[in-house]
Amino acid sequence: MPNGEEYQAGGGFPEGEEPREYRLDVRISSDGMQAQARLSARKKEGPAGGREQAGTGAPPSSETGFTPEALKEALAQEKVIFGLEEQALRELCATPNQWFVVARGIPPRQGQNGFVEYHYEEILKPVVYQENERQVDYRERYTIQQVEEGTVIATIHPPVPGEPGIKVTGEQVAPKPVVPAVVKCREGASLSPDGTRVIARTKGRPVYRWGREHIFQVENFYVHQGPVNMESGNLYFEGDLIVKGDVEEGMKVLAGGDLEIHGSAAGANLKAGGNIRLHQNCIQTQVQAGSVGLFMMDVHKLLVPLETRLEQLLAASRQLQKALQERGQHVGERFPVLMFTLIKVKFADLGELLEQMRKLETNMEFKVPERIAGIIDRGHRFFNLYDPALLQDLQALEGLYRSIEKARQEIEKEETARSRAGITAGYVQNSKLTCPGDILITGPGSYQSHFVCGGTVRIERLFRGGSIEAAGDVYIGEAGSDSASGIQGVIKIPAESKVHFGKVFSNIAIKIGSTSFNFDSTYHNICAYWDKEAQAPATRPWFRK
Repeated sequence: MPNGEEYQAGGGFPEGEEPREYRLDVRISSDGMQAQARLSARKKEGPAGGREQAGTGAPPSSETGFTPEALKEALAQEKVIFGLEEQALRELCATPNQWFVVARGIPPRQGQNGFVEYHYEEILKPVVYQENERQVDYRERYTIQQVEEGTVIATIHPPVPGEPGIKVTGEQVAPKPVVPAVVKCREGASLSPDGTRVIARTKGRPVYRWGREHIFQVENFYVHQGPVNMESGNLYFEGDLIVKGDVEEGMKVLAGGDLEIHGSAAGANLKAGGNIRLHQNCIQTQVQAGSVGLFMMDVHKLLVPLETRLEQLLAASRQLQKALQERGQHVGERFPVLMFTLIKVKFADLGELLEQMRKLETNMEFKVPERIAGIIDRGHRFFNLYDPALLQDLQALEGLYRSIEKARQEIEKEETARSRAGITAGYVQNSKLTCPGDILITGPGSYQSHFVCGGTVRIERLFRGGSIEAAGDVYIGEAGSDSASGIQGVIKIPAESKVHFGKVFSNIAIKIGSTSFNFDSTYHNICAYWDKEAQAPATRPWFRK
């Protein structure tokens, strides 16, 4: 044995054989999870010098003279006390000179560290078409992962402690310690009160970085590395979008916030809820900035007559209700029928106005504000579907009127960045630019392009061909051409605005208010405006800054 002691067992030996004695050898694995034992035989030399077999009063069970009970006591002296295997002990007693696994410990069950389950692995999610779809747009390749406010971005799983094990010596083996996941939330993200979830606190793109720490944030911008083409597909993002490349022919880029194109756009369609900036050229491209602001301006044009006519309908409805009550007739039965007739005969234009608003909503490529969507839905049920449940409820009609009145007032008060969104480009050719704010052309100029804006237009160099329709002032380096015949451009401004030229040729048509005119020759550094006293267009020198 390892400690040098010998266990001897007596017993008879067949005649002619030399007496033998047995020594119990024990070895324990380095991790303490397994013990092996062997009974090795050797010639007996004189009187037994070892210890007598531990007695239980039982006769020897085999030629070795050991019983399982005796082996247990012998193993205990070697500190093997746990996980003894009865079958192995019996086989050990009967089979000398062979190693047997006589005891097995229980390894510790390791726990699990805390971990983070992220719910948005892909930044770009491929668009999947069903087999039965008849129309497939191969320009629609990917969608950029975005989340709404309140969305659960990730789930934080707490650590699970392990369970201790036991060696064959009876000692406990502790499992490895477990640690929680370290989570940090930055802008746009926060932990839930119980610390088990990461929640988006704003609308945008979830961003997850991990290492020793798990870092979350929700960004309201996305950077597209490279061109927008058939490989990338069209781009849609509800926040700010930056494209570090060109936008190629036939492609569409939509941004709910600002849109910045580092390259050029040719034969493309660009729309943004905020500003649009093209660093290079804009050729045969439709560009619309402040789309949400433009939508709200169009909605406002419909809300004003809608509010007036609805107020008149309410007055007529109250008179109708009063007349029925004075006649002693049951209002609830006849009122919806009479309201239907009243709307069809005298207020049919309400349905037409609501239908125009529905078309605006359908054509809107960005999310329609909820307050406007609600007005369109309820108004459609009133004046297009003639919902009986609504027609009999005068309070519902009054509620719709108050919603329209409030929406109209809010639009008039709003002076947001979107309502002032503008467009900046280097060079524009055969394109149309539309925005509620200002348009700035910083490069060579504009050729055969059309500008419509609610602010000012400033073209640093050339304006040749096309048209400008601005609510504010217009500033142009050089307008028209001395070598071309016919009109080389049309500029329209309201009576309160002015148009400034560094140089202007006679083939530029100008309309101020309702009056149109042309210069009779070429002029330098001149400003055209509406003279209120003379009630006619007038000019004066323009000193460029």
